[in-house]
Amino acid sequence: MKITVETVGGEGARRFEEELLALSEKIGKPKETRLGPNRFAAFRANGRFEYLSFIPGRGEIRRIVGSCDENLPLPEESPHFERRSETLLCQIDLDNRRIDCGMSYLFRLGDGRFFLIDGGYFTYRECDRLYRLLRKLQPEGKLVLAGWFFSHAHQDHLGCFLDFAARYAGEKEEPEKADCVIEGLYYTFPSLSLPEAAFWKQSDNATIREFYDTLARFLPHVPRYALHTGQSFFLADLSADVLFTHEDIYPERIYSFNDSSTVLRVRIAGQTLLFLGDLQEASCRKLEAMYGNELKADLVQVAHHGFNGSTAETYDLASPTVALWPTPDYGFIGNRERQVNAHLLSMPSVREHLVAGIHGTRILPLPYTPASSLPVDLPKD
Repeated sequence: MKITVETVGGEGARRFEEELLALSEKIGKPKETRLGPNRFAAFRANGRFEYLSFIPGRGEIRRIVGSCDENLPLPEESPHFERRSETLLCQIDLDNRRIDCGMSYLFRLGDGRFFLIDGGYFTYRECDRLYRLLRKLQPEGKLVLAGWFFSHAHQDHLGCFLDFAARYAGEKEEPEKADCVIEGLYYTFPSLSLPEAAFWKQSDNATIREFYDTLARFLPHVPRYALHTGQSFFLADLSADVLFTHEDIYPERIYSFNDSSTVLRVRIAGQTLLFLGDLQEASCRKLEAMYGNELKADLVQVAHHGFNGSTAETYDLASPTVALWPTPDYGFIGNRERQVNAHLLSMPSVREHLVAGIHGTRILPLPYTPASSLPVDLPKD
C-alpha cells in the first residue's frame, strides 16, 4: 500500500474536486462517502484500488494506492433483514489474574448473528469462556459471527482470536464440522516492512506474523476486509464507520504501537458507540481535528484500558452517557486519578461507568438505558 499526502490549506476543496475529476476520467466513477466534514472516494478498476480523501481539519488530501485483491468491497447496507433476536452488547470481563489488560466486546445483532471487537489475550481457556458466552446467547445451532473486528495487533486484543480460530472456527480440513462460522474479518495493521517496525516489540511483530499464519492455516476462505478511514460497513442492524487508522499518522512514524489502533464508530438500535482501542494522545489530537463534535456518542470505550490513552478533549467531544472500561478492578483503582481519567469520571454527562473487572461480564440490551445491564455468570476456572 502506498500513501501520499498533499498539504492544501484553504484550497483543499477545489484541489479535491480536481483530483476527483482527473481520477474519474482516468479510472471511472468512484464510490463517494462523507464522514462529518471529510470526503472520501474509492476507485476500483483493472485490479487497481485508489482511495482519495480530503480532511479539512488537517488541511490535507490523502491518496492510497493498492490492489483490489487486498481491498475488498465492504458489505453494503441491506434494506431488510429478518429479526430473530433482541439486539444487545456484552462487555466481557477477561481473566486478568496474570495480565493487566485486554479488551473484548460482543454484539448480538437483530438477525441472531454476532459481531466481535478484539477478544482479549491468549490466556489459558479464554477462548473457551468466549465460546461459552456465545452458547449462553445461542444455545443451539451453528454460531455465525457476521464479523470480527480487530482494533490493533497487540496480544491482549488479538490473542484470544488466535486460539478461538484454531479450536472453534477452523475450516480448512472439515469445514462442515466447524462449530462456528466467521463471515468476515475487519482490520488494518501496519506493515512489518515499515522502518519503525524495528523499534516495535518483537512480540508485537511476532503476533502479526502469527495472525496471518492462523488465517492461512484455519480460515483461508474467510474474507479479509482492509479498512481505511472514511469507509463504512453494514451487518444486519449494525453500521460501522472507520474514523481513524494508522494510515492517518503518515508521514509521521508509528513509534507507539498503540497508535496503530483503528477507531470504530458503531451505530445500532438508535444509539452511537465509539471504540477507541488503545489510541494515545497524539493520535487523539488528530481525531479531534478531523471530526470535532462529530465524535458525539452515547457509549464510549475508554482508551487503552484507562492507563494513559486518549485526551480530556476527546471525551468532551464524545460527551457520552456511559463509559465502558475494559480493565481489571486493580487497573481501574490504580489509574482513576490520572488526569484524563479523573476528568472522565467527573463529567456530568456520564451517568454510568461500567468497569469490566468490577462489574463482571455484563449484557447491555440495546438501546441501552444506564443502570439496566444484566450480569452473566462466566467463571474464570
